[in-house]
Amino acid sequence: MSNHDLDERSLNILHHLVESYINDGQPVGSKALAERARLPFSSATIRNIMADLEAEGFLVSPHTSSGRVPTLEGYRMFANQLLTAQSPSEFSLEMLRDALNSEAEETGLIERASTLLSQVTQLAGVVTMPKHEQLILKQVEFLYLSERRVLVVLVLNDYQVQNRVIEIDREFSRRELEEAGNYLTQCFSGKDLLKARKDLLLRMQEERADLEAMLKTVMDMAEKSQEK
Repeated sequence: MSNHDLDERSLNILHHLVESYINDGQPVGSKALAERARLPFSSATIRNIMADLEAEGFLVSPHTSSGRVPTLEGYRMFANQLLTAQSPSEFSLEMLRDALNSEAEETGLIERASTLLSQVTQLAGVVTMPKHEQLILKQVEFLYLSERRVLVVLVLNDYQVQNRVIEIDREFSRRELEEAGNYLTQCFSGKDLLKARKDLLLRMQEERADLEAMLKTVMDMAEKSQEK
């Protein structure tokens, strides 16, 4: 079954379950979901649908709980198909095209990734894991919620999925968020989460220095050309 084959009931239950887990951070059971979301289905029906969603890879059952939590695919479905968002204007799209075609594309990508990851790592309680346990980054995704809100999905250690909604100072397009997540995953998968942030900040400084050096060379060449 593909993402688009989910019926309305399944989408409705997935929507409420992801919202509940984002708000509380606790695995969600069928009875609790029926009571909290006031769904027009029995807890037995909800339990069966949740089992189907788990079989399709949208939910997973933690060993320590009878409830279920979203997987990365569940978060993607929630963000891409269950949330209503405004389409970017043609002006915004044109600005994005110009930015992606500029020579500073790599530096801008690093800055976006740094901004997003910095906000995640500075939040208290970003992950519900023992402090002594090292947090190894496996995968990062940034999912668009609204102009100033982004859903961050981190896959850590043995594929434990964590989420956090962050408030951002400027709007990022879905493409920018996707590129930032892919960049972080490609460069820092397998590394400690906090060390990845430090390495990213260092890399951003190095990229800026390289860009400044290139600009200085161009300016020097232009000045010498005028002297001839």
